[in-house]
Amino acid sequence: MAAQIIDGKALAQQHRARIGERVRELRAAGKPVRLDALLIGSTDNAARQYAESQARTCAELGIEHKLHELPASATQGEIATRVEALNASRECSAIMVHMPLPAGVDSYAIQCLIDQDKDVEGVNPANIGNIVYGRSSLAPCTALAVIKMVEHTGVELRGKTAVVVGASNHVGKPIAVHSPILFFAQDRELADTAEAGDIIGIPNHGTLRIGDALTEGETLHFTGIPSFAPEFLRRVRADDPMKAKHLGRALEQIAEEGGAQVFKMFLGSDFIVGVVGALQFEVLADRIRSEYDLPCHFESTSFEVARWVDADDPKLIRRFADANRDNIAEDHSGATVFLARNDWQLNRAKQDFPQLRFLQTREQAPLTQASA
Repeated sequence: MAAQIIDGKALAQQHRARIGERVRELRAAGKPVRLDALLIGSTDNAARQYAESQARTCAELGIEHKLHELPASATQGEIATRVEALNASRECSAIMVHMPLPAGVDSYAIQCLIDQDKDVEGVNPANIGNIVYGRSSLAPCTALAVIKMVEHTGVELRGKTAVVVGASNHVGKPIAVHSPILFFAQDRELADTAEAGDIIGIPNHGTLRIGDALTEGETLHFTGIPSFAPEFLRRVRADDPMKAKHLGRALEQIAEEGGAQVFKMFLGSDFIVGVVGALQFEVLADRIRSEYDLPCHFESTSFEVARWVDADDPKLIRRFADANRDNIAEDHSGATVFLARNDWQLNRAKQDFPQLRFLQTREQAPLTQASA
């Protein structure tokens, strides 16, 4: 098949005509159509040129464009305050934060603050997650433009090999889609062979874990894929206490995917969830609500530190667990975990049980362990 050159400019004009018509319809209905863009500092010429080009395009389409310029000395709190104000503004219908942000400002945290319904770039993790799971959502404009251009050619993408040159949160990244399933109309068939690049959907719960390999009989296990001790711990509860068991199953599946660390307390029925970033709790709550129809909430807990417990002699782990029952939990694979209230309690445990190893990272393979 010969290469085909796609006229992006011609396609852009067609899309602009449709967008302009839609803008006029919204304005006629009395609805605001305004893009608010934040430009922090003016030292990056590319960002300024992009902002100016954006303003010209908005003017051509009848979209109101408002540029909010903040000095390079703007703090994270000042930028966040401006974003939150735009979230609440009824006159603002779309928000964009020009990159890069000043040194010391967490761009990811700022993007997480953008109202997902006003997130015109599709950079809020909630919108990215919707795309991964095939839901309607605002998508990164560059990646979406590429898809529209390819669709215009009429080329069937199924079975094709895609080459991504360059990758970023804005341009797009190759991703692994959760539980992909291939359908041919109403037919389904079992595949005898798989070629490089094929995506195989395997219904799985409690059978395969990250790092496992499917082989023709050889014993293989990929190493160098560790789990990391979480930085933040919260207790999770279902809004409806009668659905506590359903919540447990949902958490177990998320833990098997590597979405979070989930610890089941030895005493009681509480689950403690551990993540590396505090904003992940919001993402998890939204995911559990939307995927499992299970509203839940996260509560603070007295635990601050989590460590996997390992030893050459499993009896030592049982002895330690018996002496610290209030602080013992198991992860989704059954490994014993010590939850400490602070570093002092962790250090004291190390002194009292010097033959134990308190691990901050754990290979995705069974440890020598004992049930608490």
